[in-house]
Amino acid sequence: MSWAFGFKLLGMLMIFPTLFISIVVTYMLRQEKREWYHNNAVTCWIIANSYWMISEFYEFEDKLIFFNITAIQLAAVPFLFGLILIAYYYLTLIIKK
Repeated sequence: MSWAFGFKLLGMLMIFPTLFISIVVTYMLRQEKREWYHNNAVTCWIIANSYWMISEFYEFEDKLIFFNITAIQLAAVPFLFGLILIAYYYLTLIIKK
């Protein structure tokens, strides 16, 4: 809600507890392979959304960072990493069968 209403301070402050809890849950469930992969993907998603939110709050989403890549497009990196983690997990399950 804070992001949608433009409450920058509240939005920024909510990043830390959300990310912290995600990392703690991932650590606590590290023995269960399925949960570890899924929770790491969620952590990647939180990082990507947090970066996206920050780039919109401070209006640098359209600025070029590398060559023709804008700042907002960099949010795809953690999203893709999370997707790769999930894909790897399910591909290893398929291969084992």
